[in-house]
Amino acid sequence: MNLRNALRVTCVFALLCGCSGNAQGGAVTAKDLLHKEFALQTVNGTAFVAKDNTPTIAFLTDMQVVGSVCNRFFGKGTLKDDVLRVDPMGASMMMCPEENLTQLEMKFFKMMAAGVTVRLEDDQLTLEQGGTTLLYKFKGTPKE
Repeated sequence: MNLRNALRVTCVFALLCGCSGNAQGGAVTAKDLLHKEFALQTVNGTAFVAKDNTPTIAFLTDMQVVGSVCNRFFGKGTLKDDVLRVDPMGASMMMCPEENLTQLEMKFFKMMAAGVTVRLEDDQLTLEQGGTTLLYKFKGTPKE
């Protein structure tokens, strides 16, 4: 194989790996998410800023998914073929102090019930569903 063909094969391989679910080149697994908490950074590419509360999502033992948008939420997730679904999801039901949090929370709960496509690359978690993309950044290990 000459150098030109070797470069072509390498480029195709790199492109294919870049489309995978996690940085290691495979589907995202529950083990990849276990004991990790993420804070929301962007919604559809636009920085998300809240006055009082940065939305979070964390993954605990047995795919328990917890976090907050405005209200705290919790539920047991299922992850199959890079699709995460949490249904039913429980939540506290207090009124959100900010309209943007209210809208995001309603959208988030619908997305999780329908199932979101999950990508995990380095310290970034991406959840996508129905034309909405939520980008989270690793925050640390959650308290169980």
